[in-house]
This record gives sequence, structure tokens and C-alpha cells, in this order.
Amino acid sequence: MKPIDIASTQRRTTIIQHYFSMWLTRDFNKLKQVIATDCYYQECYGPAYCSFAEIQAWI
Repeated sequence: MKPIDIASTQRRTTIIQHYFSMWLTRDFNKLKQVIATDCYYQECYGPAYCSFAEIQAWI
């Protein structure tokens, strides 16, 4: 079993916190720092977005 990479886990946690903060403040200026250009994002209720451009249009 691999040991947990604490630094990597903390970086991921920080990115997720920034993402949710964007929704709370409605300030998405730094979205490109959180979402990859070639990402795939699917909502829990069905809709899916297949690129950064689609996510930007959705937001």
C-alpha cells in the first residue's frame, strides 16, 4: 500500500475550496486555474460538459 501524499492532498483540497468559493462569490475570473481545457464535468443530475468552453458557457 502506498503512503498518503499529504502535500498533494492539501493542494487538491485547496483547489476544491477555491472552486466552491467561486460559486459563493460568483467571481469566476480564476476558473482556468481550477478547470483543465480538455476537462469532462458531469452534474449529479445528468448534464455533462466536455470542455472548458462548455463549462464557461454554462456558468
